Amino acid sequence: MIGPFVTSTSDALYKVKLTFFDRDRVRAALDKRTWKFLSRFGAYTRSDAKQSMRRSTHAAPPYHPPAVHEGSLKKFLYFGFDKTNRSVVIGPVKLSRRGSNGERRILEGPSYDALGGEVPNVLEYGGNRQVIPNPRRKKRKIGDYGAIAIGRAGGRSTRLIRNYQGREVMVTFAMITSPAMLDKVNATEAIVFGPEYQSFDLKPRPYMGPAFRKNLAPAKLEQIWAGI
Repeated sequence: MIGPFVTSTSDALYKVKLTFFDRDRVRAALDKRTWKFLSRFGAYTRSDAKQSMRRSTHAAPPYHPPAVHEGSLKKFLYFGFDKTNRSVVIGPVKLSRRGSNGERRILEGPSYDALGGEVPNVLEYGGNRQVIPNPRRKKRKIGDYGAIAIGRAGGRSTRLIRNYQGREVMVTFAMITSPAMLDKVNATEAIVFGPEYQSFDLKPRPYMGPAFRKNLAPAKLEQIWAGI
């Protein structure tokens, strides 16, 4: 069975780790041969899925494994024992994060610091007219720093960044001190980072399905069973 693991928002990673095959409760639930086979099958499939994803600054072509940009998809890909179905589940974990109010929530959409809640599923199977917030567009206010101009503007912070079209551009940042500056920052960031919301049809970029099918091949199953 392929994931993702669906867990509660409060302790997602902790619960997944309880299903690992080195846990006593998992060993006790299975006979030795079944435990070894499921553990090997999960490890092989996880390894093949991770190896299929290559680091790149560009998106992978449709119907190929996704490219690695930030790294969470590979980092939080696990396998564990499904007690209900007495099988192995392999896939990424839905992570949560603590918000400004202290509550934890499932991550939604792309994130720079952890895996989005629905992104793994959309990558695997594709999505129709996906509308997601643009993670590079921030809701600015007076007192924030923002992109005030494209190009150099004297006496302010200027650096080379990659815009939403993948091109490198020189952008100047400054503290927002007035409503007029706020309007200018919003207009500049719309040009540099794109619209606040992105709407598109996303073709599949499967990574779990191909790895799963590869390990179901008769020759690979024979390899997994060898010595058990």
